[in-house]
Amino acid sequence: METRYLPKCKSKQSRDAAYELMTEFVKGSAINYKLLHSKMLRQHTPGHNGKHPHYPWNYWPHDDGRASCGFVGLTNLGATCYMASCVQQLFMMSEARDSVLSAKISGQDVKHVGILRELQKMFAYLQESEHKAYNPRSFCKVYVMDKQPLNTGEQKDMTEFFTDLISKMEEMSPDLKDVVRSLFHGVITNNVVSLDCPHVSRTLEEFYTVRCQVADMKNLCDH
Repeated sequence: METRYLPKCKSKQSRDAAYELMTEFVKGSAINYKLLHSKMLRQHTPGHNGKHPHYPWNYWPHDDGRASCGFVGLTNLGATCYMASCVQQLFMMSEARDSVLSAKISGQDVKHVGILRELQKMFAYLQESEHKAYNPRSFCKVYVMDKQPLNTGEQKDMTEFFTDLISKMEEMSPDLKDVVRSLFHGVITNNVVSLDCPHVSRTLEEFYTVRCQVADMKNLCDH
């Protein structure tokens, strides 16, 4: 299971065997050398079969593979760390991840279809991709906040983005709304006690985030 995401042709043993096989093909055969050379040039041509950009000659697949911990990152497009940290936290919550990936895009009650589709694609890449990181540019293009698409060069407050994202998730479908409320919804009670009588005035206020002061604290337990 620890190597389930590695195709057999991607192991060191299979790569070594394939390289040795190719070298044996070209030994003492100019025809085979020309054939292999033409195929290699075609493989490294930009946009070959429309599947990948140009490979540099010093390309080494292991440099672009998953980290040893097995997770896939998100590429920082300039000032998108707030978005990446928020999305990664949602992805690491199994209930949120499964609900997003299984959400139905079709239907009259589904809103923010473009954002949901891009969020599903991002979660799918974070879960299944062979690459070191996923580029969220297409997500930023469709995500609208304050009536504007996300500007990848403009830093935003992570709490504001998180609140905006889960608000949109609540509107996407009834199932996602239930998941968001079960994971993040809480109620604060404000009590006003009179000094002259036993009457207590109580008001309830809903919340989805709680601010924690972390200055001069080593970990959450210190808080």
